[in-house]
Parts: sequence; structure tokens; C-alpha cells
Amino acid sequence: APGGMVRLTARGYFSDGSVRSLSNLAVFSPGDPSVSVSPDGLVTFDHPTDLAVLVQYADQMQSARLSYVTAAKEFTWKAPPANNWIDELNFARLKALRLQPSELSSDTEFLRRAYLDTLGLLPTPEEVRAFQQDRRPDRRARLIDALLERPEFTDLWTMRWSDVLRVEERTLDPKGAQVYRNWIRESIASDKPFDQFARELLTASGSTYANPPANYYRRTRTADELAETTAQVFMGTRMLCAKCHNHPFERWKQDDYYTLAAFFSRLDRKTENLTRRDRFDVHEHNGEEVITISQVGPNVLAQDPAAVPKIDKGREEVKGGEVAHPRTKAIVRYGLPAYLRYPELAGMTPQEAATVPDRREPFAKWLTHPENPFFAKAVVNRIWRHLLGKGIVDPVDDLRESNPASNPALLDALAKDFIAHRYSLRHVVRTIMNSRTYQLSSEPNATNAKDERFFSRAIPQRLPAEVLLDVISQATDVFGGLPANA
Repeated sequence: APGGMVRLTARGYFSDGSVRSLSNLAVFSPGDPSVSVSPDGLVTFDHPTDLAVLVQYADQMQSARLSYVTAAKEFTWKAPPANNWIDELNFARLKALRLQPSELSSDTEFLRRAYLDTLGLLPTPEEVRAFQQDRRPDRRARLIDALLERPEFTDLWTMRWSDVLRVEERTLDPKGAQVYRNWIRESIASDKPFDQFARELLTASGSTYANPPANYYRRTRTADELAETTAQVFMGTRMLCAKCHNHPFERWKQDDYYTLAAFFSRLDRKTENLTRRDRFDVHEHNGEEVITISQVGPNVLAQDPAAVPKIDKGREEVKGGEVAHPRTKAIVRYGLPAYLRYPELAGMTPQEAATVPDRREPFAKWLTHPENPFFAKAVVNRIWRHLLGKGIVDPVDDLRESNPASNPALLDALAKDFIAHRYSLRHVVRTIMNSRTYQLSSEPNATNAKDERFFSRAIPQRLPAEVLLDVISQATDVFGGLPANA
């Protein structure tokens, strides 16, 4: 500012050495719908924001990161105190955007928020009075520590991760859903390192009753669906668009989609113990299913891609535990997208990883490797979303270049801290809740009334249905339509 406008120009560098203006041919797509971009690249702002504008020409794309700050001469940064490094990184961002954070929440406001976010319950009158009578300066930190040790914390976060992993009876059957949920609960209760949690889940085999994480492969059954689900849950990435063509808003190619699917192509399922529950729904069965890995060696068809049979009705899996590319009809030989490849894959070259009997093992090692650019960020971003109402990248399952983090330095630091503390969910929750950023009031001031992205104030959240039912029952002392003592 002043002006509130900036022009982007696009130039193309061609193989004959020429450079041409493409501004009137490229497509400009702003990541913030409140910001307008004209067909020839003129960006117009009306409020402080930060965004990426994706510029596309043919199959090429590039993003431009823009920040807009108003020329508020009367703005004076008041430098609120920081409780920890989260506040230092967040307040530096707010200062640059000239957004003054709201005041600290009151004790009762903080108490209610902390109980709902950690336990899914309201504090009792006795707990409210005890907290108000506590005069120790660290009483908020002490309360957070106490809440994280309560069994209700485990219950609430079990429900949250069960939702993410879609644990339900319709496809898993009642016993499968129960043992799967119990495994998730035991993992949360013991604060199992989340990289271990992901590896156990992604490499699970055997009975869906005796080895509960194997239900991950009962819920999602085909190699392409497993690639999509795994990328969305553990990488925060939406791969579906790359199934039929190169991703229109990201660097993912169709080739990447099928090389990722190849990690899951050798799964087999023994279904002798299943009984059809609903004759109208092929997905609903009762009984135990056994997940196995086909021990078929490298498919002979790989020696002659032309011999790969025609793919029927869009199916990508072919006989021999391999994946065929629907456009080239060639078998996908390597299971790792070039866009994500490290010099080595968890101690293996991509070629070596593609030859092991269970390809999921090198994939799980690669996914949870400390240098992986997605895993830790995707997990801490989900935790941040649960506690503050919006992800640093939002939506939480849409990490891409054209949807950048509102505070990249903060997301990077959270991921590194998560890794440094052995992927502890409780550590991340404790660190976030102890920050002044988490404890800010929801009351806006003159500078942040329009801000719903940069965490300058608390954003009121709707309660999840299960939590809403519990707090209504708690307040009315009526559970399931009956008084508590009935």
C-alpha cells in the first residue's frame, strides 16, 4: 500500500532460445478467493493477506508468493510477551502484516477452551472454583499437564484419529472396528511415536482381528485408492486429480500417481471367513479377513511392456502383482514418484526398493524419514487445526505449492520439534496449548477484525457432534434420555 495493486508478468523460455511474453495467454489463479486477479495478471487487494498465485501455461506452472500490508501510519506494534517459540514465530509474522494480536483470554475462557480441546468436556463447577483459587503464576501450564494425563484425553484423540482413518462398522464389521479402535486408543494412551504408529499401520498384514492395523487394508482395497488415501492422511496431499491426467494445480504427474500406487499392488486378501451382510452392498461383510502379500516375483510382462493385457473398465492392477499405466499400458517398474525421490530411499535406491517382496516396508521408511517433506508437517498441521480451528495450511489435507502455509517458518519449526521429540502427539499438544497464541481471546481489535488465517485471535469453533452431545448431557445431567442416576 498505497494502491493495493501489483502486476504479475509471465515469460516463457523456449527450446529454441527465445523468450516470449505469456501474460495474455497464461492463467492466473489466486489461492485466496477474496483477492482478484485480472486475465492479464493485475492483482488487487482490499485487506492484508498473504497468498500464492498459480500461473499456468500449457503443462507448465509456477507460483508467485505475495503479501499485502496496509499503509497504516497509526499502527504501533505493542510487542506482547511470548510464552514460547511458537509465539515468537507467530508474532513476527503478525508484526510484518501489521496485525496486532488480541489480548490474553480470561481464566474462565481459557479453562473452558482447554477442557473442550483436550477432554471434549466442560469443567465442573468445582474445577472452575479450584482453578480460580489457584494463584500460582504457572497454573495454566499445570492445568494443561493434568488434562493431558486424563483418560478422556485419550478418548477424544482416539475419536479424532478414528475419524481420519474412517473406522466404522459398515466396511470393517463390528469386531474389526472395535479392535482397530482399541489399537488406536492404546497407541494414544502410551504416546506411541507417531512415525512408529504410521509404519505399523502401513506395513500391517495378517488377520484383521488378531492384528488390528491390518483393517487399514480392509477399509481401502485397491492400489490406486490406497495411494490416494495414504497420501491424503499421512502426506496431506490430494492425489486424485493425477489419476486421469497431470494435476492441474500441482507438480504431481499421472506417472507419479501410478508409481505411488505400485507400492500397494501386491496386497492379497483371504476372504473365506466372510459372510455377506447386505445383498445390495458388496462392501458389507461380517467376519475375519486376512491380509497377505503376494510372493510373485518380478512380472514376466515387465520384460515386454507390449505384452501387458488391455486394462478393463479403468482397472490399473494386472496379474502378477504389478500396476500398469493406463495411458502407456506399460508396467510401472518403480514405486517412488520422481518428484519426491531422495538420493536414497531409507537406505535403498529406488530400484532396490521396487524389488523387495513387500514394497510397503521401504515406502513406510521413506514416508517417516526425518527428511521427508510431508509427513511431520501433515501430522502437526492436523493437530494445530484441532486446537486452533484452522490449519497453518488449510484445508489440512491439501498441502501444495499453490496453497502455501500462512506461516511457513512456524510450520517448519513445529515439524522439526515434533521429530526432535520422537513424534510425540502429547508434546505437540502441550507446546501449542502453552503458547500465548493458543490462549488469545476471540475478541478482535481494530487491526485483526478480518483476520481468520494468521492466528491473531482465537477463532470460535463448532463443537463436533460427539462433544456437543457429551456437554449437553453433562450440563443437563441427562444421558441417553435418562437422568444420570436412573
